[in-house]
Amino acid sequence: MNLFSYLGNWVMGGLRRLIGTQYSTPSYGEEAASPVPFDSAMQMSAVWACVKLLAETVSCLPLSVYKVGSNGRKVAESHALSILFSGKVNRYQTKVEFLKRLS
Repeated sequence: MNLFSYLGNWVMGGLRRLIGTQYSTPSYGEEAASPVPFDSAMQMSAVWACVKLLAETVSCLPLSVYKVGSNGRKVAESHALSILFSGKVNRYQTKVEFLKRLS
């Protein structure tokens, strides 16, 4: 056995031992130095992008008001909120823009 095959077996044997190893929780040696407040977290572009993606996704979901009757539930088309969210919420915002601001 030459030196290269010995080193290859040694490296691959070590990698084979690690395959399938799963840890249930991350093990951190220490707690965080200081808690991260909301304002400083929102200055990070990754956090801002995730919050924006969630807000845009939730605002695009359909919004219906239901009325429960004896034969099940039906969409209450004459309800004030159904009328409000069927088109533009106000003259400046659509339903999606309005709900994006709420979330």
